[in-house]
Amino acid sequence: MRVCFLLFVGFFSIFANAASPNGCGKGQHWVKPHPRRAYYRGDGTYVRATDVTGHCHANPPGYDVWNNKLMTGRPLSWHKEEKTATWTDEERERILEALGDLPAALKDEGIDGIYRLMRAIDPANPASNNFNSIVVYDSAFNKDYNLAHVLGHELSHRLYGSLSEREKDSFRISGKWRLTKPKTYEVGRPKNEFLRPNGMLSPEEDFCDIVPTYFLQPEKLKSLSPRVFNWVNNHIKLWSLK
Repeated sequence: MRVCFLLFVGFFSIFANAASPNGCGKGQHWVKPHPRRAYYRGDGTYVRATDVTGHCHANPPGYDVWNNKLMTGRPLSWHKEEKTATWTDEERERILEALGDLPAALKDEGIDGIYRLMRAIDPANPASNNFNSIVVYDSAFNKDYNLAHVLGHELSHRLYGSLSEREKDSFRISGKWRLTKPKTYEVGRPKNEFLRPNGMLSPEEDFCDIVPTYFLQPEKLKSLSPRVFNWVNNHIKLWSLK
């Protein structure tokens, strides 16, 4: 009798584990077992490395949209020199969590897909975009990068492209960008007010660093550059109406 009971328990356990991927409740998805590297969330919270066990997990905001936009291969007309990679379970969960940390103003559903490639032609890039698609490289998942900021930066390029010339001029003035010749700008504020050296390349790069930081780590931006913080703060309502 005891043997039959143990066999029944063992059978029930196997059946339950097999059924669990499809047994998650509404608003949840099944996370497969996988090793997870240490990383920082969008707000700077440290998440330790661990072996994740299979479990049902609450869907982050925007999951139903973005889960279907994690693509294989490469975007159309993308650089042939950059090799494709395969999404791991860890990377998919990290991407979806990072997108969930971003505000509605940056979650542009016009993006046709997010693609996974190995290394960029420019090794300093953890991600890139062609306006319609985003490409994420190996380095984006290193703990040197904050994945929510990386994705927010790429999505901010689309937001910048949607601004009127008047709004762009207003941003350049707040950021103290000096027009030296047609469509050429020079840095006018101190270097220590930039989030990254890359932000000093152009007003657009500066904007794309500033906007996700405003949403994810506002106190950091406010302390670093109150002037640009106030500019973003005064324009949020305009963006949310677009």
